[in-house]
Amino acid sequence: MPNHPLSPVVVIAPDSFKGSLSAEQVAQAIAAGIQRARPDATVRLCPMADGGEGTLDALLSGGGERRRLTVRGAAGPVREAISGLLADGSAVVETAEIVGITDPVGMGVPVDARSTRGMGEAIRALLDAGVRRFYTWRWAAAARTMAVPACSRASA
Repeated sequence: MPNHPLSPVVVIAPDSFKGSLSAEQVAQAIAAGIQRARPDATVRLCPMADGGEGTLDALLSGGGERRRLTVRGAAGPVREAISGLLADGSAVVETAEIVGITDPVGMGVPVDARSTRGMGEAIRALLDAGVRRFYTWRWAAAARTMAVPACSRASA
């Protein structure tokens, strides 16, 4: 039914609902509501992120795989963290995954006592695995720049 010339095309590009739903889950929930209200609509999901928690998930929604790494968290103890490998062989290393809000032990340490050593350990492990291109960021604008290509792939 979505082929009628007057059928809307709806692009859904949400961020995560921190601590409750990933950006992908939010997009799917919104899409379900749109499909109920307008079954003729063409819906395109494009999960986004602002450079913090959820950025890895948003980028991997366009294709890729998760990689588990053992690195030091923000507080110093060794912990498991997730990185991503995109289809083109690039790695995604999310700062928030290693030294941010997804590290509850690290969050219990004062900011000036936290370490980003785990970021270097993650990049070293991925280099040792043959990865030569990395996406990592701390600022929101960088994540939006990266999420747009993921959206383009998803809607093609």
